[in-house]
Amino acid sequence: MLPPRPSSTAMSPEDAIVNEQARERKDALVRGVTSIQAMREGIKRAGRAPPHLYLSPQSPLDESI
Repeated sequence: MLPPRPSSTAMSPEDAIVNEQARERKDALVRGVTSIQAMREGIKRAGRAPPHLYLSPQSPLDESI
């Protein structure tokens, strides 16, 4: 039988907070953002903003072809 996983053992609330913050820092580093909270806020802002519509000028059709 395998030993219990560290996450399944009882830990103090302070240790749980420290572990969660460390995991969030690591996740943010992997995702290339400053923090998970900043990423969440950016997603919310992007979702609320209207989409950018890029219009390119249309050229007249070449009638000589």
